[in-house]
Amino acid sequence: FLIVTFNSYSQKMEDYTIFKDGEVYINFRRYIQKMMPQIDAELEKYSYKKPTEEHYKQVIHSFINKDLLPQNIVVLNDDLNPYIAIQDKGIIYTEDGYEAKMVGLLLFHLNQYLFYKDLKSLEWLKDNHADMLSNFVVAFGIYRDKTLLKWYLDENINDETGIQMLFYYRKNTREFIRKEMVLAVDKMLRGTPNEHDFAINAAKYYVQRYPHDFDNPKEIIDFLFNSSRGYYIEDSDGYSNIRADKSTSSKILSKVKSGEKIDVLDDTSNWYLIKTKEGLKGYVHKSRIKIK
Repeated sequence: FLIVTFNSYSQKMEDYTIFKDGEVYINFRRYIQKMMPQIDAELEKYSYKKPTEEHYKQVIHSFINKDLLPQNIVVLNDDLNPYIAIQDKGIIYTEDGYEAKMVGLLLFHLNQYLFYKDLKSLEWLKDNHADMLSNFVVAFGIYRDKTLLKWYLDENINDETGIQMLFYYRKNTREFIRKEMVLAVDKMLRGTPNEHDFAINAAKYYVQRYPHDFDNPKEIIDFLFNSSRGYYIEDSDGYSNIRADKSTSSKILSKVKSGEKIDVLDDTSNWYLIKTKEGLKGYVHKSRIKIK
């Protein structure tokens, strides 16, 4: 079952190279090294184009919210069939979950979608590896990719467990809430009241039924019952500057009062692109923005 605290994002990345479960022991770095000739052959077969190093790291940071470890082969999650970054190839590697083997087309289409937003590749993944795609969304709490999130919601909107898996994740026997995910789903489903209520009620129900699994159940319940939940400015100076660019030296466009609700348009860097209630857009450092 699912246990929760806040501020689940932007933590230091852990090293999941070694997987151990009972008698099962796998060193994924060594495994990938052995698989490399086959990986190279499949990438060449389907003419995969390696993204730039900067773009590659930006995309991965957007869904794991952490900087990659310096190694070439980085296991991204603790699982028997994990997602593995192979930096010099510019790919995320994963295998067919049913047959536990590499599938060239899966490797190609997953990376075509992740790094190039190829919608034909996404359709192929939906048709051929929907379970893997769902697992990817849940494993990393994908809320920034609205296309992928909407697909997951469409597939699971009547599945209480599927929705709960989206909102919560487990770590060290405890469960954590993805507040950013709650806000993203809240906004995405506002136009369909029945689906919106089902999703938010599924999140509420889990905490209310299993409060002992959470470190701070009352705080979480208050958050889920708060119809005004969202992003707010929180600054000890009483206000924050809205800047024209992502720098303390950039031009100040205006000021926004502490306690004021804002819209976050882009949260993929340390400087969030925000919009005030007056419609002004600009950048505020993420340390000045809280979710309530």
